[in-house]
Amino acid sequence: MQDGSSEREESTAVVREPLPGRKELAAYIGMTEAGVAQLHYRGLGPRQIKIGRTIRYEWDEIDRWIESQKVDATTDFSESA
Repeated sequence: MQDGSSEREESTAVVREPLPGRKELAAYIGMTEAGVAQLHYRGLGPRQIKIGRTIRYEWDEIDRWIESQKVDATTDFSESA
């Protein structure tokens, strides 16, 4: 520093978790990669991000999707899901 101070400047960098891919999502929710792909194909899984040919997911989006899967009783289950 120019004033001769030995204090360190605080970093404002944000530490982020890596965006999970299909393999990581499958492991996280206890499914196969093919099962996760099928969810997306049927429009039932969390929204995904396509970067080039790579599929990624945002953790917040996964959490919202998991929250939306909660049911209160067995009568809430749908045959189409």
